Parts: sequence; structure tokens; C-alpha cells
Amino acid sequence: MQSYSSIQTKFNMYHENEYNCIVHFFTTFGVLFSIFGLVHNNVTKITFKKMIEILAITSIFCIICIDTEEKNTIVFLSVLFLFNCIFTMLYMDNYLNSYGYSIIFTSSVLAQELSHVFFYEEAMMYHYDGFFLEDFLTHGIYIVPLIVQLLSKNHDYLYIIRDE
Repeated sequence: MQSYSSIQTKFNMYHENEYNCIVHFFTTFGVLFSIFGLVHNNVTKITFKKMIEILAITSIFCIICIDTEEKNTIVFLSVLFLFNCIFTMLYMDNYLNSYGYSIIFTSSVLAQELSHVFFYEEAMMYHYDGFFLEDFLTHGIYIVPLIVQLLSKNHDYLYIIRDE
């Protein structure tokens, strides 16, 4: 698997437009929200304990894999992002079923791809230089830290924890 910093460099090249980054933030939220909803409805119920386990695993993964100087900020914001995805899903689960989550997933992926077209930026996935599946999975695994890193660099007010 490629290092976070090498993926980050490539990701930043294809996400220079601030508005494209904002669209990616919300569509990534929609994708993860819907994945958690589909898992919750069809595989296993996500309880408070499972949510804590997911967040702990995410924290450990980010701490181990992220190799930039903003590591603490990126880890914190990534865990907060996932917490909000799961918490929102648990709240909205009374109103959505698997079909609703599938619609949100599909529309979020479509909106993410269309944002590249609308803001005249090529998508990173069309420029993978290695084995497509490996690059795609690495891109997906790092997507939350990559998104929060981009927004925190573009907006100083998003720096909640300053790395020293």
C-alpha cells in the first residue's frame, strides 16, 4: 500500500478547486453515511459499542499510517467526521431503509464525479499509475483524512488542534 504522503500529493493535484473540495466533503459524508446505513440494516446493527470500536480502529489506523506534520489534526478531524456519519445514520435510520441508503450512495458518488466535470478538474482515479484495484482501495481507505486535510489547509478556522 502506498504511503499517505504519496497519495496526499497526488490527491492534492486533482483537488485544487476549493469548491470541488467542499463538494467532496459532503459527498464523502453521503457515501460513508449510506454505507454505514446499509451495513446497519443488512449485516449487523451498529450499536454504541461498535461505533466506539470503529472510531478506535480508525484512530489507530490514522496514527500509524499518516506521515505528515499535521497528523494530530488529521486524525482528530477524521475520527470526528466518521463519528458524525455514524451518529447521523443512527438518528436517520428511523426514516430510511436500504433503498434510501442506496439512493444516497449512488447520488453522492455521481455528484462527486460531476463536481470534477463542473469545476474542470480531472479525477485522481483516472490517473492511477499502478494496479487499478490497489490504487482504488488505497484512495478509498485514505479518503476521509485526505478530504479533511484539504479543507483544513484551505481554511485556517478548521484547525482545531495545532500540531507543534
